[in-house]
Amino acid sequence: MSAQELYSKLIGIYDTTIAQFTDINSLYYLKEEKNKSLKKLVNQIITAKTPIQARKALFKIANTPNEINNPTATFDYYFKNTNPTPGSNVEKFVNIIKANKDVYYLVNKKNNFNIDTSLTIDSFVSKVQQKIGWQYGYGAYAVTTAYDSIYIATMKKYDVSDIDNQIIEIIERHLQYQTPIYKYPANDILKEVLQVNGVKDAIWDHCVAKTLQLPNWDNLGVTIIKGKDTVERIYNLQITRSNNIRIGKRIFIPLKMSEEVWFKKVMYGLHWVQRTREQCVINQRRY
Repeated sequence: MSAQELYSKLIGIYDTTIAQFTDINSLYYLKEEKNKSLKKLVNQIITAKTPIQARKALFKIANTPNEINNPTATFDYYFKNTNPTPGSNVEKFVNIIKANKDVYYLVNKKNNFNIDTSLTIDSFVSKVQQKIGWQYGYGAYAVTTAYDSIYIATMKKYDVSDIDNQIIEIIERHLQYQTPIYKYPANDILKEVLQVNGVKDAIWDHCVAKTLQLPNWDNLGVTIIKGKDTVERIYNLQITRSNNIRIGKRIFIPLKMSEEVWFKKVMYGLHWVQRTREQCVINQRRY
């Protein structure tokens, strides 16, 4: 797809950013080089001249079960309680999925979800959406309700930079004492963060399953009290390995292998602490 105005404003899929999607190019995973085939199929859908052409491309996407294609084939889930920008490519894409809800039967079959196909179409769709959400990152697929939208706007009214700075200082100070490989005093960080004035609750996402591929990330979710409201922040730590510097396309200067965890960024959360804790309980029961 050709880059449009939003090219410089690409955003990840988080609960707090779902409502910002105004163009299909906003989907960060469609910009990856390895997903050229998916990119072409999405482009075919939004440029299709007939409903039949769009349907064929949509079913081709759903016919390949993986963590990229599943969210794309069920993209209308993101807009369950809100509407995409009128006239945008996202609106067209969502409407095509809504007009072809039977695509969910293919998603169910290809992923071996074994969801009862005798359910009403709406109930069946809801079950498949929930299944995809739990399998491919429940935090990214939670429904954004009208209340949630108000919650996001309310959080942004408060300046929590002072607390952010305190927590970042705690994290970076403790990361000085990390030991190979990727071990750091997470419990000490959590205990100290919980003592910060204004912090109500905090939890690591260490209980959530992650891949072994690097780079990877750990997240510390923190709930902050501001007046009668709460502000939820997520402090992101990157787990990485570095062993060279690249100059140009093909020149590499070897360095001493460095394996470390470092603080990367802070962002807003949306019921992240509560959902992570619930997932930890579920994982513990499974274990």
